[in-house]
Amino acid sequence: STKRRETNLPANGVAVCPQCHRCIESNRTDALADGWLIRQTVDPSTVPLIYRGRMVLLDNFGGVIEQDVSWE
Repeated sequence: STKRRETNLPANGVAVCPQCHRCIESNRTDALADGWLIRQTVDPSTVPLIYRGRMVLLDNFGGVIEQDVSWE
């Protein structure tokens, strides 16, 4: 099968250490909910993730766009 073009775009890449990568892969449900793991059918630039304690979107130019989200 062929990967979607979005798979290799910057918005789909977050550098994590090997330990964090194992944690993400071992806790896929939580990782999906927190934006650390994204399904192939979704455009990664539309999925917010927790980054440095805040919800953000990643763009395809290396930018981080903070989301106005209330933490309850």
